[in-house]
Amino acid sequence: MAESLAKNAGADESCLFIYCDGPKSEADAATVEATRRVARDIRGFAKLEIVERDTNCGLSRSIIGGVTEICDRFGRAIVLEDDVVPTPFFLNYVNDGLDRYAQDERVLSIGCHTFGQRV
Repeated sequence: MAESLAKNAGADESCLFIYCDGPKSEADAATVEATRRVARDIRGFAKLEIVERDTNCGLSRSIIGGVTEICDRFGRAIVLEDDVVPTPFFLNYVNDGLDRYAQDERVLSIGCHTFGQRV
């Protein structure tokens, strides 16, 4: 995901926030640490901020907490899961939509999907 996102115009001006949940058990600790090492090596963004949780919050609490934190700080968020591969036009599309509808109370979110296309 991050490699594809870094190829977007504007990625070098964007902050990337990554939330790494804690391991569910001691057996998961090595895998979590390996994932965090991959996250720490991400390049191509103006800023990389990684939130590493000591304990496992679970998917729902982790996503809700992370999105709430980012929205509190910036007023909006672009959310991608780790298995999403955005096209090179993703950031422009979403940022343009967020700017265009920022004051329109009828619009609660901007979404996108590219059907049947591989990048």
